Amino acid sequence: LQGDWTRVLGADPVLAVAAVAAPVADARFRLLGVVAPRSPRASGEGVALIAVDGKPPRAYRVGAVVDGEHVLQAVQARSASLGPRGGAAVVALQIPPPQAASTGSLTGAGTAPPKVDAGPANLALPQSPMPLEPEVPVGSPQTR
Repeated sequence: LQGDWTRVLGADPVLAVAAVAAPVADARFRLLGVVAPRSPRASGEGVALIAVDGKPPRAYRVGAVVDGEHVLQAVQARSASLGPRGGAAVVALQIPPPQAASTGSLTGAGTAPPKVDAGPANLALPQSPMPLEPEVPVGSPQTR
């Protein structure tokens, strides 16, 4: 007997296919950064910075072999997908969201800034060791 046994066994055939086709995260790959195109029409472009098996990360262009049969298929703003060349994506990598910015409050916010003592009002400028004399052009009656 041949046929679709998923209904006999009580599984919904559409859900069974969707569960197999959905890409999963793979612990062997770690996505550290992406350069993704802004336009959705440029889906064949982009670069991903990926570390494989804990090794130092390398930059891969879309279409490049990452490991074995895994090819970088697509790059989006915070993610990348891997899979066999010409096949469906089997690994989905995500960049973790950035940490929230630390916030705080300024002490004395809304008050006048503290006064700074500038010292005496009449600051004396240092005197030159030799008095400066006005320049006299060479050949003038005063230099003869």
